[in-house]
Amino acid sequence: MDVTEIQEADQQAARVAAEDANKAKDAFLATMSHEIRTLLNAIIGFARLTEESADEGEHKENARHIREMGEMLRNILNDIFDFSKIDANKLHLEMQPMSIPEVLELTRTVFSAQAQSKGLDFEMVCAPDLPPVIGDSLRLRQIVHNLLSNAIKFTSEDKVSLLVGAAPQADGRLLVRFDVIDTGIGTEAKTKLFLRFSQAESSTARRFGGTGLGLAIYRSLAELMHGTTHLQSTPSKGSTFTSEIPFHVAAQELESAAALPRKAREGAEPLRVIVVDDVPLNRKLLGKVLRKTGHEVFLAEGGVQAREVSIIAVTGNAFDEDKERAAAAGMAWHIAKPVQFEALRASLAGMRPLPMEEGCAARIPCGHRRTRGRSRRAPAAC
Repeated sequence: MDVTEIQEADQQAARVAAEDANKAKDAFLATMSHEIRTLLNAIIGFARLTEESADEGEHKENARHIREMGEMLRNILNDIFDFSKIDANKLHLEMQPMSIPEVLELTRTVFSAQAQSKGLDFEMVCAPDLPPVIGDSLRLRQIVHNLLSNAIKFTSEDKVSLLVGAAPQADGRLLVRFDVIDTGIGTEAKTKLFLRFSQAESSTARRFGGTGLGLAIYRSLAELMHGTTHLQSTPSKGSTFTSEIPFHVAAQELESAAALPRKAREGAEPLRVIVVDDVPLNRKLLGKVLRKTGHEVFLAEGGVQAREVSIIAVTGNAFDEDKERAAAAGMAWHIAKPVQFEALRASLAGMRPLPMEEGCAARIPCGHRRTRGRSRRAPAAC
């Protein structure tokens, strides 16, 4: 064996070792994500149930603190895993027809509640008659989510606004503009904010927490969509984060969840729901949440012998490939833990969920199967 052959053999061995190391890292991240999400699901979920049921006072306040810290830990977890995907160039867009107003509808519910808990007003204004477009609804919501989470976190009074407008372009695409406006602390360190692991000042990190990854991820996602990002900010007066993203207009109109009867969308019509989970606390949590919404719930530890049901995967496996596996297994929706109650309720309301991000229902493109008999459907959350 000559020198060239030895070098090629060494390079091949190094490539194999690197691939094995990447596979081991991916497996480790997936396992850690699943384990942490499963625990957080119970912590955040039971804290919220306690907060909702407790009278005003110390118990309600303690439950709120537990929920808020759990949600902060969830956000840190999301940032770390998203960063690892972006850093490894493994984050890909899933391009499908979507309605931007519907993608943002749950955003209104979630962030109105968050703003109200801080004594803030929340305003969302979306341009009327926006046509369906082709894009990744999950990542678009993540962009808006990151910006609104950031705005509410750094704002202590007045309000936070989300303004959505659009303008047709010469190439036929629709340029959609998202403005998130707050009256928070503002900053002069505009460029530094978008650097990874960076916040404007060290005192900001100590006071508000976080990884310093949220805005870096936001900019990376916008650029992945061929969009641009801008920031206007004045210390002590507030900030405006602007994203302009071009979308191709969808060739056909989408069936709108907003066109469903209001009763169905709000989940007023009870369903019979089978909750299957091998973790007792998770079964108990989902059962309590669904019964509060008026559904008839059956709990099971193992596989359920059920025919012709729509299955919602409620799981600690939160990566894109996990959603693909859920679809291949015949499941209708995928909700990653920790579960957001609004997402779970939306997925059951008329069995017509909005596309959502982590912790929210993501529609999986597979067929619905109706139950026979008097029940509308017998969805199984597992």
